[in-house]
Amino acid sequence: MECKEVQITSLDDKHAVAHTKWNSVYLKAEEEVSIPFNNNYLIQFRDDKPIIFGWITGDESQLLKDKGII
Repeated sequence: MECKEVQITSLDDKHAVAHTKWNSVYLKAEEEVSIPFNNNYLIQFRDDKPIIFGWITGDESQLLKDKGII
């Protein structure tokens, strides 16, 4: 799994959304299957430290089924 890109959108002085682009690579029948996907992480800043308190993803299970991984 490799994070390819992160873009931060500030919502206010205590909250932000991290928009991430990932690439996962699986070995299936001795061939690599590359699956790119996006996640959005909800972040709150407490004592100047970022805390992820939620995330929004697509249907990752269906994506893995479509690619024949599961």
